[in-house]
Amino acid sequence: MAKPKPDISDIFTRTDSPQPAGGFPQDNSDLDAGRVSPIGIGLTSGEIDALDALAAGLGVKRHALLKIAARLLIVGLRAGTLDISEYLEEVPAQKRVKKLPR
Repeated sequence: MAKPKPDISDIFTRTDSPQPAGGFPQDNSDLDAGRVSPIGIGLTSGEIDALDALAAGLGVKRHALLKIAARLLIVGLRAGTLDISEYLEEVPAQKRVKKLPR
């Protein structure tokens, strides 16, 4: 007895895979685009010490830990599963410095 053949009447229909756990978007491929550019962030010595302790406990470098944290922040904010509004503060616009006459 032969196996029943699958229905291939409409082979151009898009198939959607199930949404991954956590509700994260399927496509974050743009995060891997481009070259790696070093940037700096200002951290307190307490934050640096905490990052160093976490990185040592995980057996990774601090840079790797921060790169993972940045990726998770971007993905979480895009998906709407991460709310950081309570940590944001409004910074007043800086006053323009008046140029002295020459």
